Amino acid sequence: VMELVSIWGPLIYAGCFAATLSSAIASLVGAPRVLQALAKDRLYPGIFVFSIGYGANNDPVNGYCLVMELVSIWGPLIYAGCFAATLSSAIASLVGAPRVLQALAKDRLYPGIFVFSIGYGANNDPVNGYCLVFVLSLACIMIGDLNAVSTLLSNFFLASYCLINFSCFHASLIKSPGWRPSFKYYNLWVSLFGGLLCLVVMFLIDYRTALVTFLVTIGLYLFVSYRKPDANWGSSTQSASYVSALKATLTLQTVDDHIKNYRPQVLVMTGRPSSRPPLLDFANLITKNLSMLVCGEVSKVSRPSVMRSAYANKCNDWLIEKKYKAFYNLVVANSLDEGAASLFQLAGLGKLKPNIVLLGFKSDWNVCSKDELSAYLNTLHAALTMQLSLGILRLAKGTDYSNVIAEDSSNSLDEVADQNAREASDASRKEFEALIEQFKTTASNADDGVSITAEELASQKDKINRHIRLRELLKENSRAANLIIMTLPMPRKGHVSASLYMAWLEYISRDMPPFLFIRGNQQSVLTFYMILSMIGAALTMQLSLGILRLAKGTDYSNVIAEDSSNSLDEVADQNAREDGISKGGSKKRKFSFSDAYTGPGGVKLPRDVLDGITTFKRKQDKGTIDVWWLYDDGGLTLLLPNILITRAKWSSCKLRIFALANRRDELDMEQRSMANLLHKFRIDYSDVIVIPDAMRKASDASRKEFEALIEKFKTSASNADDGVSITAEELASQKDKINRHIRLRELLKENSRAANLIIMTLPMPRKGHVSAALYMAWLEYISRDMPPFLFIRGNQQSVLTFYM
Repeated sequence: VMELVSIWGPLIYAGCFAATLSSAIASLVGAPRVLQALAKDRLYPGIFVFSIGYGANNDPVNGYCLVMELVSIWGPLIYAGCFAATLSSAIASLVGAPRVLQALAKDRLYPGIFVFSIGYGANNDPVNGYCLVFVLSLACIMIGDLNAVSTLLSNFFLASYCLINFSCFHASLIKSPGWRPSFKYYNLWVSLFGGLLCLVVMFLIDYRTALVTFLVTIGLYLFVSYRKPDANWGSSTQSASYVSALKATLTLQTVDDHIKNYRPQVLVMTGRPSSRPPLLDFANLITKNLSMLVCGEVSKVSRPSVMRSAYANKCNDWLIEKKYKAFYNLVVANSLDEGAASLFQLAGLGKLKPNIVLLGFKSDWNVCSKDELSAYLNTLHAALTMQLSLGILRLAKGTDYSNVIAEDSSNSLDEVADQNAREASDASRKEFEALIEQFKTTASNADDGVSITAEELASQKDKINRHIRLRELLKENSRAANLIIMTLPMPRKGHVSASLYMAWLEYISRDMPPFLFIRGNQQSVLTFYMILSMIGAALTMQLSLGILRLAKGTDYSNVIAEDSSNSLDEVADQNAREDGISKGGSKKRKFSFSDAYTGPGGVKLPRDVLDGITTFKRKQDKGTIDVWWLYDDGGLTLLLPNILITRAKWSSCKLRIFALANRRDELDMEQRSMANLLHKFRIDYSDVIVIPDAMRKASDASRKEFEALIEKFKTSASNADDGVSITAEELASQKDKINRHIRLRELLKENSRAANLIIMTLPMPRKGHVSAALYMAWLEYISRDMPPFLFIRGNQQSVLTFYM
């Protein structure tokens, strides 16, 4: 008896008390005299434990399940109480368990249970769940020995209570602002203690079933973690992730930078991330989930915060879908250089800030406006002024594929705003004029609601241009769509005649795919006058409104017989055959880049375009990465190619290091010194080549070629201060550098035409000394008709060390 009292009784009682405390609190909050009711509810079972231990002999108690009847005043009263308690618990389980199962099924956490998510009636009752619980309960009863499953059921209950208590403890521990328990005397340590007691009692009841319960719970958790369902529960784990990230970022602030721990953190100026896949892929090769990658975009149009947030979310979703471990930053500014300067300062957090800026080469520098060219050079100046390393990537076919691939076949918000404001073409305006010609009237006071007056045309001039322009945009972008959905223009009563309004709808949707006009419930003239009246009535009654137009109309009542269409089953079978799907499953197609990148309307892209987009996604053939280390910039020019050859797609390539010799008679010594230096830096290279005659005068043919490149930018004015034009004084002062860069072009043609990638130290664009046109001409001339070319310049801080 003393053993029962001293060990099993208090432990089981304490465990049951802790297990039910959290669920009891939830239902008792707000009830009168909460503490008294809770104390009494827990006190009586405790008294029973001790009274049985002292009031019954040892022999009847051991293994005897009816001991309560022995110590009671009247035995049938015990049976009545047990029956009432069982009935109450059974009803609670029968009602509660199917609801929990329904919630699990709705979230599609586990396969094969979605049928239990279906609800019936006004209360969405889980009838299928009720049936399942009834069958399970009946199966357990039909065993004839409830004690055979009692330990397992008790362990399952205790496991759920343990998890509830631990969840409360975890939410309190991480101090989530959303966790605000209303129970006055709640304490996180009580929750932890209750959870641990539940776990102890599980093993005291039966360690075998406790282990089974433990393994089942862990298995269910790991299964959900592996599947990563598309559900957001606002769990405490999400809060813990935030707290951990915050603490790690703050801790990183106290860590001093060291050359051995240098990581390239790249801000890549992609615009929309989907616009420049090769540029993003190259940056991703450098970071490869091991350091920070940020995609930056500068917008010149201020947008409402809701639209801006939705656009940013769309870009982030694209990055996640394409499996880029990257962030996206959007800045609104008046010009590229202003926005880029803001990005350089604000991107990142603490020590997690970009230290390298990567841009695409501006291929249209010689045809764009002077403001654009100046803004591009100012962007380079801003990066270098802020002590950021700078990279410029040039590919033979460019890096911008925004008008080619399907993800970007739709215009950005900036482009849509610009195009809407643009005037419609004369041909389109004449086409629309012909459409409304028969409804025009010279009477200025026509009030039939149908005729179109000159006054109306004048007042609706901007809207007419807008709708004609919309037609042009639709023809450019949506002719191959399966369905077009557009916001319905507002038919403002008394402002727009029926003829003009219907002409808008006619012109916009004529010769288009199936077309749906739709408008939400805001506010609002013969046969089509009645149609407009219905539209106005619907909007007046605060109803959402849709108008569907198909090329051949929607009314087939005089064409088809009542049953000439296929049944739903036949249509489903036909669709399955067309899609390559059978009832036995689906055909799995092997991944290809032509599936990942398609043109507008889903058309396949030409092979050469696809190869350009996937330049840095494909496995590289055996070849070389030629590194032209022209200046000491801290070692970044060497570090980046060394990182690239560690990636699987570039592992077949070898490094060739090119350097310039100061004197021809010291060529061998400089080559040995360079090899020794690379060996100390642990740079895995295949060859070191020292160029002795880099400063030799370039050939006349090369000089003439460069002169032709800059001819249009020359000016005779000696005081030109636009920052773009090239003066005679500038050419004279930069004579040696011009010769040097022309000579570099000749050396590149001799040595690196067959390389897989060329990396060269970026010439310094000294502000106030070199015009934008001359600087861009240097970069253009050096990298023209070359393999993929990266200009890179470090910020003079060492990123390589001799030490491990």
